[in-house]
Amino acid sequence: MTKFNIEAVIENIKHYFKVHNSNLVEISFERKDSGVGVPELNQLFQRAKELNYEMFVKTQLPLRAMNEPVYGMGNEENVVYYLTFRKGDNK
Repeated sequence: MTKFNIEAVIENIKHYFKVHNSNLVEISFERKDSGVGVPELNQLFQRAKELNYEMFVKTQLPLRAMNEPVYGMGNEENVVYYLTFRKGDNK
């Protein structure tokens, strides 16, 4: 597992906005592969806010059989994060 690099994510988002002339970027990643948790999401949110980007987070647990136990998201390694960034009006 590699360390999550917030600045690299921000640079990729900036690049996407510029190259695609878009005001919306969507990315997704699995927690187990990225090592991202709530602290990293909070840091990313703060950094995006500084750049006048709105950030929306949706999470999804993997599909499982109905007879399997469901654990809290804090313990679930296979959570998938879907992040949407929207550029503010003055950027």
